[in-house]
Amino acid sequence: MYTIDFDPPVYFKICGTIINNLKDELGAYVFDGKSSIYLLNEPRKTTFSTALRSGDKYTLRFTFRRNIEYNEANYFQILNLVIRQSLQDMNLKLIGRNYFDPKESLTIHGAKLQIWPGFATAIRKYEKSLLLCCDFAHKIIREESVLDILRDCQRSSRDDNQYHIMAKRRLVGITVISVYNNMNYRVDDIDFRQSPNSTFELNGKDKTFIEYFAERYNIHIRDNRQPLLISKPKAKDRRGGRNNTIVLIPELCSPVGVTDEMRNDFGKMRDLADKTRMTPAQRVERLFNFNKRLKSDGAQSLNANQLSVDDRLVEFDGRKLPEQKIIFGRTPSGEVKVVDLKSSENIGEWKSSLKDIVMYKPMAIERWIFIYPQALERQSQTFLEKFIQAGEKLGMQITNPKKAPLANDRPECYVDTITTYLKKDCEFLLIVVPNINCERYRAIKETSLYSFQFRPTPTQVITLKVMDSKAGLSVATNVAIQVNCKLGGIPWSINIPFNGLLTIGFSITNDTKDKKVVYGAMVASMNPGKSNGTFFSCVNKHSKGSNCSDYFSVNISKIIDQYKKTYQALPERIIIYRDGVGEGQIQYVVGQELEDVKSSLNRHYSKCQSKPKLAFIIINKKINTRIFSQERNSYDNPLPGTVVDDVITLPERYDFYLISQSVKQGTVAPTSYNIIYDTSRLKPKEIQLLSYQLCHLYYNWSGTTRVPAVVQYAQKLAFMFGQYLHLHDSTEFEKMKSHCQLYFL
Repeated sequence: MYTIDFDPPVYFKICGTIINNLKDELGAYVFDGKSSIYLLNEPRKTTFSTALRSGDKYTLRFTFRRNIEYNEANYFQILNLVIRQSLQDMNLKLIGRNYFDPKESLTIHGAKLQIWPGFATAIRKYEKSLLLCCDFAHKIIREESVLDILRDCQRSSRDDNQYHIMAKRRLVGITVISVYNNMNYRVDDIDFRQSPNSTFELNGKDKTFIEYFAERYNIHIRDNRQPLLISKPKAKDRRGGRNNTIVLIPELCSPVGVTDEMRNDFGKMRDLADKTRMTPAQRVERLFNFNKRLKSDGAQSLNANQLSVDDRLVEFDGRKLPEQKIIFGRTPSGEVKVVDLKSSENIGEWKSSLKDIVMYKPMAIERWIFIYPQALERQSQTFLEKFIQAGEKLGMQITNPKKAPLANDRPECYVDTITTYLKKDCEFLLIVVPNINCERYRAIKETSLYSFQFRPTPTQVITLKVMDSKAGLSVATNVAIQVNCKLGGIPWSINIPFNGLLTIGFSITNDTKDKKVVYGAMVASMNPGKSNGTFFSCVNKHSKGSNCSDYFSVNISKIIDQYKKTYQALPERIIIYRDGVGEGQIQYVVGQELEDVKSSLNRHYSKCQSKPKLAFIIINKKINTRIFSQERNSYDNPLPGTVVDDVITLPERYDFYLISQSVKQGTVAPTSYNIIYDTSRLKPKEIQLLSYQLCHLYYNWSGTTRVPAVVQYAQKLAFMFGQYLHLHDSTEFEKMKSHCQLYFL
């Protein structure tokens, strides 16, 4: 390992170009992109001089630091950089963190989208060997330039002011890719005062953008009147020495990703999924093809660094956890319905069983309001009848509601009507809306749940499209189950053998209106699987986009207080599932959040003879690891309940992978569980089984989920705030009392 001093100092993004001029003198090397270089052999000298095509001359001085030994973090960094060099040798393009192949792009003509296939790779020391984890990535490029979007905004505007507002609304905050260097940039602003005819200083001379792109890239800009896009330096760019903004030409940039309009287009999203989704057999075939290509086109860097890659996928034994029995309630004849998933036609699902069951804990609805637009009275009345019919069949006792027809569907009309009825004795609101509208939905939820004037009242909002679908009774059944949960009921249960159990899930979501804001939601399930089980939830705003929570232990304390208030006792065993933690944040969670939680629990249990039994588990579903079941030469998805806790786990961790859900299309993705603290007195197999059992208790889906239900609930709650409510003011959060029901479902 050597450090490099550049004279004169340079912006870090051209360091690699400068060093590449010395490759014949250095031999095999790996550059970390900043100031450290790793050489396979000792250089003959330590001072080098070189010049770029621009004529700029540089002197590089190498200073020896130390030899890198196997098992050091730097050792694996070197190997990963060698693999990335091999991907460059394969003529792949680096976009963000992964490499993509524009030559193999796929086109969705109806949506005007291009899909660039790519690779996500990582080398790491696992339990028994050094492994290369490889998965496939896809970059979606729209077949339109940013200039096309600007022209569309201009055509739709009556004057320049409206054009500027509309253009910024559509473009500021999106990511674009430049056609000349395949680099990703975030659009932070649009400068309507400048154009490609504007000048900037380059090597002491003024040059127009038109001249620069013609000379540097042989690109001739056609529209001389288009405004310029502004991309400000990110934090990592500033750390690397770049403080100036980047100016982009709209004509030479294409937007990356899909729009909200595309997401709501089922046909386009289905076409997109068909192009990107792979079965296990297809994925394995592509992995072997990638391996062959890496060994041929990417062999130069591998051979130079005396490395080779195995021809085989790593093989290991997994374990299958026992399938669970889904327990429903007693029918009028006294029979308890139990669905044994071992004999279920759909593994991991029990949707077909909902048509002839009574819920485990059905609730009654007595004082409730049915709100709907007058224009949708016929459809609303039909759905109301189906809802009552479905609810009563599930065991709910439902009286006829008070009906509140609306003159129109404007948000203020809904707010006025809701306010009128909340002043009276009302326990539930069923509300029909003609379509999805964020402002209307926010107004409904804010008024019913977070109004300073009234106590929080559960609401169920349903759109005309869902209400009027062909599967009317099935939709009504699902709505009845949701409503039952919001009122404190339990649709189904499973046999969890632990008493005094408290499970807690935490997840985060970014605010869609303010990228600097993150919402952290915590949901607790008290005595899960029991008839007296209940829920408790809290939400907090995190500033500056932090995934780490300063409120973690505060909310844990609230949950313990609520548990004690509900059951007149403290929980015997607490299992915390923490989502939303990046690799670099684990130390913070261990050193800060976990310690705060332990201190908080010690205060609650100070008068108890025994300390609480606690397990703190970090879960991660955003991983590239894929697991296949193999029979002879056939590859398939493992069954739900498959656990892997050896070979591909990490030696320094107490971790395992769990596949808890069943997928009918594509390749199933496992979830990683990293147990960072454990005094629960549960064996590893018991923690694994409990985690799998909790994946059966998410009541918005009649099947197993990828993560334990408390985490799925936390994701749902955080999403509601990040997508719709956007409550930022501190006084609003003071009003937000924690809830003991799944009001957000």
